[in-house]
Amino acid sequence: MFANTAIKYTQIGKRHLGASIGSNAFRQEYATEKIEKWCKEMSNLAEFAIDEPQAAFAAYTHGEMHKFNYFLRTIPGMESYLQPLDEIIDNQFLPALFGNNLTEKERRLIALPIRDGGLGISKLVEKAPIDFTSSKLITAPLIAVMLAQDHEIPPKEATKEVRFNRNMELRVMLETEKSEVNELLDESERRAVKQAQEKGTSTWLNVLPLEDQGFVLRKDEFRDALALRYNRTISNLPSRCACGALFDVNHAMNCKKGGFVSIRHDNIRNFEANLLKNVCHDVEIEPRLLPVDGDEQRLNVRARCFWRQGQSAFFDVRVTNTNASSQVAMPIEKIYKKHENEKKTKYNDRVLNNEHGSFTPLVFSINGGMSKECIKFHKHLADKIATKTNQRYEDVIAWIRCKLSFLIMRSALLCLRGSRTVAADTEIVEDFGIACDDARIH
Repeated sequence: MFANTAIKYTQIGKRHLGASIGSNAFRQEYATEKIEKWCKEMSNLAEFAIDEPQAAFAAYTHGEMHKFNYFLRTIPGMESYLQPLDEIIDNQFLPALFGNNLTEKERRLIALPIRDGGLGISKLVEKAPIDFTSSKLITAPLIAVMLAQDHEIPPKEATKEVRFNRNMELRVMLETEKSEVNELLDESERRAVKQAQEKGTSTWLNVLPLEDQGFVLRKDEFRDALALRYNRTISNLPSRCACGALFDVNHAMNCKKGGFVSIRHDNIRNFEANLLKNVCHDVEIEPRLLPVDGDEQRLNVRARCFWRQGQSAFFDVRVTNTNASSQVAMPIEKIYKKHENEKKTKYNDRVLNNEHGSFTPLVFSINGGMSKECIKFHKHLADKIATKTNQRYEDVIAWIRCKLSFLIMRSALLCLRGSRTVAADTEIVEDFGIACDDARIH
């Protein structure tokens, strides 16, 4: 009788807000049932990812992952049951996204947050105890009040301090993991990750694939973009270029045969001009400069009243391959500075003395990174658009970075595959807030 009663009470439990409260046996039964369901969902998503990897990735990062995170935070010991789900993610879902299997060091790399060069797809077995500890620490002041049956909720300062301290601990853990992963990579892989960590270069991974905003990638485009991001081998490339040289990724980004490099440049130029038209009445593409000793020159864009009232501002775009043989040994920051100085040496005095205007070089990398002056230009432009249209600066700058990220990434794919079938979308939205909400741009 007593034995049966003991068994009965060890399995007592109850669902509460979707999680479980009760005995270990009840939690185990509840968690196992949940994970069996998740395994089926992830198997279906992996199958879907074979043909629609971008949509499947968005479904995981904007949907499934957040569902998992809730239960990792609220149920203790979840790591004991998550191994089958991790195996499906590692052996089915990720190979479907990339088009092939990943090495162990690549798996550790993509577990990092997107802003740190990863994809934010963590190992759930490793993530569970960290998330649960964080949740327990942050809610501790509120739990103490509930246990004491007090009517006063804890002051915000107490919770804020606990959250701050925990975030600092997590940041140390992340930096340690980043250092360990960095040690596993070779020099070319480290350089690729460093470029992926630049501001704005990873925005194309954070958004929903909305066709009306130009954020949709075909399966081959998405996989090529991932391969470029992580310096992975890209399959089915020609052995020789139309110019006769051996064909590889670096040559594809530099070769002017076929006009793809010019198209890459012109797409960005047109986008910047369309943005400037939001805040400047007099915007001209390819303005002709006053001749000097019979030498005629054109810059990419001229806009009146951008930096100063009544003054013309001139801009010139350059997209550089930071991994070209002439630059691969240089730090990325120095590459940007070099190209800025080259542009200024060529045009700055001429614009200042002959045109009585200002000159700003807009230097981009093929990965979507920007030089310091280019970043400053976009911040000022976003501020002017936000002020004029009465919208949030954060929405405007986030949308601009996202659009540029897609434009530059698509341009790199254009150079790589040489397809002219997809026209670049350089149009500007009217409501940046709605566009950001729709695409989940943050």
